[in-house]
Amino acid sequence: MIRVPEGCDLVAVGALAVAFGTSHVALVHRANLTSGQVLVVLGAAEGVGLTAVQIGKACGAIVIAVTRGAEKVQILKTLGVDHVIPANIALVKAGDPLYVLLCCWLAAVGAGLLKTEEILERERRL
Repeated sequence: MIRVPEGCDLVAVGALAVAFGTSHVALVHRANLTSGQVLVVLGAAEGVGLTAVQIGKACGAIVIAVTRGAEKVQILKTLGVDHVIPANIALVKAGDPLYVLLCCWLAAVGAGLLKTEEILERERRL
């Protein structure tokens, strides 16, 4: 058991334990994340995503965060993420080094459904 400091909201403390616990089990115990590996976190500026970013950095991983909005990008940068991919794919240009990673990821997600170019085109229209 952990002593909860006086004045802390018990619901918030419980949520914090669930978010960090989820990320810790997934990244440390299941994925065996180690230094130098690449971790891509979707929804990186949300509850479990934020904890995944922190645990990833603590493990020494190269952390690539996917998020939407300038304020969230700044929050992630203060946590030390290595790269931020905007959730709006239209903002990622073909010359951007992360474009290749994004194309590979989209191809894996859409394997057997659509060609990568079709996925990118569809996402640009959303």
